[in-house]
Amino acid sequence: GVRVVLSGLRSVDRMATFIDSEFEIKTDDNYIENPKSPTGYRARHIVVIQNGLRIEIQLRTQLQNLWADMVELHTVVGAVDLKHGHGPKEALDFFSELSELLSMLESGVDVALEHKMAKLTQVEKLLDLAAERLDSLNEQKKEIVDEISSKM
Repeated sequence: GVRVVLSGLRSVDRMATFIDSEFEIKTDDNYIENPKSPTGYRARHIVVIQNGLRIEIQLRTQLQNLWADMVELHTVVGAVDLKHGHGPKEALDFFSELSELLSMLESGVDVALEHKMAKLTQVEKLLDLAAERLDSLNEQKKEIVDEISSKM
């Protein structure tokens, strides 16, 4: 498959229309209009048939891609599978709410400054927790390396 990151929602719609005109569509899962629960994942997954092959094309906006990268980072650092809806309820709720906020911003909805600031504060807290987890993992790694080195 392939992932296409586009500038905004209009570009995603135009690309989906182009794909529809050029390929045989097998499925078109629009997670932009119907986000995945419980994380709030948004993208458009279009499966086409080309020369007998099944090819998945993921269409995302830049903000949707940023959001997905943050989920991946939290999954790696937090050692939980948020991508597939597993993990602490607080983290799942946070990413779901952040997805909604980003969606409103992309759609041109006027979001109150207080709401934006509250979400940014949540992002900062999450990044601080990720940094603490990385520090802890680096310390554990150092201890293991020191222990192995002392036995040589």
